[in-house]
Order: sequence, then C-alpha cells, then structure tokens
Amino acid sequence: MFVHLVGPDGQLAAQQDRQPEDGFYPTWGWRVNEAVIDHYPLALPARLPPGEYLLLVGWYDPLTGERLAVAGGADTVRLAEWRVE
Repeated sequence: MFVHLVGPDGQLAAQQDRQPEDGFYPTWGWRVNEAVIDHYPLALPARLPPGEYLLLVGWYDPLTGERLAVAGGADTVRLAEWRVE
C-alpha cells in the first residue's frame, strides 16, 4: 500500500509505502466489508513550496510492484487536497 503527497509540480513531496499493518495482518486474511484501520505517517519537508497538494492512496502488486487499478480504472484514490500558502 502507498500514501503519497503530490506537490503542485506533480512530484512526490512525501510518501509512505509498506504492507498494511506492517505485514502483521495480510490482506488475504481480511473479511468482506471489514474496516481495517492503519496509520501511515508522512515526514514532511521543513518547507513546502506554495501550491495545491494532493494526498493519494493506492495498492501495489506485491509480486510486480505495479500499481493496482481501483474503481473507475485509476491507480490511486484521492483522499484530500489542500493549499499551502
């Protein structure tokens, strides 16, 4: 799984990529409709340039490292958007 903060230039400003629950609760053990809560802290640079930032989440294929498709055919879900001034 990945959580990416993308800056106004389209480049990664911060990221956290790892297995859910640090690998202690693999997805094959999840039940249908189960809510799994996990924390992905991001280390932000001391100074972020001004502009619009996107917080994106998605999944990697563990064998290939390729991003998996989500609803609508995209490979990320937009969690939040905010402006740094």
